[in-house]
Amino acid sequence: MGDEERFDAESRARLAGELIRLVRYPATKCRNMMLDGFEGLSYSEGAKYLEKKGTLWEQAIALTAMGRCLGSDERGECCGEKMNKREFYVAAIRRDPTCFFPFNSLGASISDSERVVLHDGREVEKIACYVEAIRLNPNYALTYFNLGVVTGPTETVTLADGRSLSKLDLFLEAQRCDPLDARVYANAASLLKSGQSVTLLGAGKRVLDKVGLYLEAVRLSPEDGSYYRNLGAALQSDESVVLHDGWTMYPRQLNIEALRLNPEDAIAYHNLAIQLPSFDSQVTLADGRILTKRDLSLEALRCDPTDADYYCSLALRMPGDERIIIPDGRTMTRLSLYLEALKIDSNKYAAYNNIATLLSDGENVTLHDGRVLTKRMLFIEAIRCDPRNPRAALNLAEMLDESETVTLCDGSTVNREQLRARAPPRT
Repeated sequence: MGDEERFDAESRARLAGELIRLVRYPATKCRNMMLDGFEGLSYSEGAKYLEKKGTLWEQAIALTAMGRCLGSDERGECCGEKMNKREFYVAAIRRDPTCFFPFNSLGASISDSERVVLHDGREVEKIACYVEAIRLNPNYALTYFNLGVVTGPTETVTLADGRSLSKLDLFLEAQRCDPLDARVYANAASLLKSGQSVTLLGAGKRVLDKVGLYLEAVRLSPEDGSYYRNLGAALQSDESVVLHDGWTMYPRQLNIEALRLNPEDAIAYHNLAIQLPSFDSQVTLADGRILTKRDLSLEALRCDPTDADYYCSLALRMPGDERIIIPDGRTMTRLSLYLEALKIDSNKYAAYNNIATLLSDGENVTLHDGRVLTKRMLFIEAIRCDPRNPRAALNLAEMLDESETVTLCDGSTVNREQLRARAPPRT
């Protein structure tokens, strides 16, 4: 950042300081404006601003801005001391304990299990930092967003004012504070099931369902391909939506648009592969490439070779005993693809179940961890991974005699009829 930009940032900060003195402007709103003036400062510019000895609140923000410029292993000099980024945040809190921003930044810098000792001896963990930041400034969107990210789908967080907020509530609070942040709409949408809707906070009290929230994310950030891809996943294959620019798109077109914006989006390749009917079906991408279902699955694997789903998906679509060369150069069969999936994720239901279906009675397979599993044992492992999915239970039932029982991983003993009872009744 050059001198001209730095002085512009300082002038905006000074302007916000003047606005705070005017009764007709809420202090929290103006202080958020002041924060905008500091956030873009480089480390050296933050140090220069700190030397000017502004208010304690301004000094705390400058210290926080300096800490945010440091990498996780870097240290910077301030007031004769060498400090890492967390120490900058703690120093900022010591400078002005009423400033919310260092609490938010400190929370973002520590892991879920870590605790940090403040200047007054208090030990704080990640969530406590965010809760304190919200207490000091209940109108800063990023703190609600950060807290929403670390809160579990079924968890609630109790704020200082006594409110208990769910993960979804926290994203809606972030939307109230900043209705132009596409991320909060997308994150809220990811928590909804088909048919569910939420009432947005703030002016208008709009009611949006999962698709409506993703549409809003696309409108606000049309250059982020993940929003198109997620919007496509929220639709039925024959369902279309009208975007903010008037274009009507189906799920396949939304994934193609996602790949135009980000050609390394593994999930978009994977989703497109699922949408094509056969292994040799084709689709034309925005860059002119014509890819088959097989090609799309391989592209997903190239972009992210650490996702077990992509190995399972590729194996599922391979005919017979065919061999295929994956992007890292290895030649794989259906069996070796499923085994690779289990090497990545030992709780992969589809891999256990589908390996079992490839084996004959009496055959076994050796996993990467050295376990030797029979066909029956593979079905039992699949049931362990997903007890609610009836497919492996039905497959196992077909292997049992009428009077035979089998012991599952949870210790329960079941017979053939009990396994069949796990399947929903046919209508």
